[in-house]
Amino acid sequence: MIRVLLSCLIAIILAVPVFFLLIPFESYFLETSFDVLTQIDQSQWIAQFRDVGIYCLLISLFFTFIWLIAGYFQYRITNWRSAGGRTLWWVLFGLLVFVVFIFGYFMNFATDDAGNYIAALFYGINAVFVYWLATVLQSPATLKFAPPGAKQLRKIRALRTLIS
Repeated sequence: MIRVLLSCLIAIILAVPVFFLLIPFESYFLETSFDVLTQIDQSQWIAQFRDVGIYCLLISLFFTFIWLIAGYFQYRITNWRSAGGRTLWWVLFGLLVFVVFIFGYFMNFATDDAGNYIAALFYGINAVFVYWLATVLQSPATLKFAPPGAKQLRKIRALRTLIS
């Protein structure tokens, strides 16, 4: 269990800064592209966007935690292709996208529909990227190649030394 918690902590340390680097660019895009309804100030709406984005990040980290627990305790195998781990990864990915999109759309109630869709899209991109990066870099050894792109990313020498 300590190993799972340590993997989660490392995943958080690696993935969360990426999330916080994306938010200012998205906030700027939303400020300049969409009209906020008159019932709320634009700066308040951007603050709300950031708050909901943090909730979506936490949802993403929760799904990452589920992946790590399943990898460490359910899939004790020698061949990752025969384990069905990739199927679990895609199921969690699909659930994450659905939950984050619905949550992001309904929590961003201060804009017109176009603004809600774009904000929900940004929440989805952030959550998916954090989930993908965390699972690629911190998956258990038995499932380290299950996330799409893990094989290619692990070939990069600098990342190989970082995650080994």
